[in-house]
Amino acid sequence: MPGGNSAEFGFGTPATDEQIAGWDIDVSPDGHGLPVGSATAADGQATWDVWGAPFHGAEGEGTDAAPTLVGGVGSLG
Repeated sequence: MPGGNSAEFGFGTPATDEQIAGWDIDVSPDGHGLPVGSATAADGQATWDVWGAPFHGAEGEGTDAAPTLVGGVGSLG
């Protein structure tokens, strides 16, 4: 592999339970899975503006980079 080998990049290294727990960030519609703490809708909007909207569109309508997040049942193919 030019510029390095798979060992340098950690390819093939099994993920630890701790790593998996850090990536398990799915949240149910009822809020199950949210991290401990609190925030406001304005806090959420600021986060969406930085991390969600550039990929999914300002209203979750989808872009070339990421799928639609709005539209009802079956909208997430």
